Amino acid sequence: MLSNRAAIDKVTRNGETPPMLAALDKNDSLVIDLIGKQAELDARDYRGWPLLFYAVDLGRENLVKWLLKSKANIKERGHDRASALTIAAVGGRLSISMLLVKHGASFNTKNLEGNTALILSIRQRHTDVANWLLDITANVTVKNQDGETALSVATEEEFMNVATKIETILRKGNQ
Repeated sequence: MLSNRAAIDKVTRNGETPPMLAALDKNDSLVIDLIGKQAELDARDYRGWPLLFYAVDLGRENLVKWLLKSKANIKERGHDRASALTIAAVGGRLSISMLLVKHGASFNTKNLEGNTALILSIRQRHTDVANWLLDITANVTVKNQDGETALSVATEEEFMNVATKIETILRKGNQ
């Protein structure tokens, strides 16, 4: 792609940039090369997703680290108000979730439906992510647009070990 002197600012019909396409192709070195050649780091696709979201969604932890060091905006939100952390939670990506929070991602932000990373990790039955979020005091009383809380979703999903942990937190008054 670079050897043909392809334009680094070209986008697909879906708004995908060459670095996004390189990330989809699992070619981290090309992503880094394109950004180094001044491809836009925070360009967004049709969903409002920047390159960081692609790296998170694809589980590309080293690329996520590099993007964060390169000053990718951790506060970015997609058109559906998704954040890098909510995407990591849906994908069950614990180490990436931890990395994002370490770099300033808020673990209590809501997407367009009002779901937090905790609610999304519970809905997807990602025990490790849900337990970690509970350990770092994610808010268990937040309600989404349907009036659901982390406890009601855990109960509905019959995710009893997480539901029990949430009940313990509520009894102790940590929320």
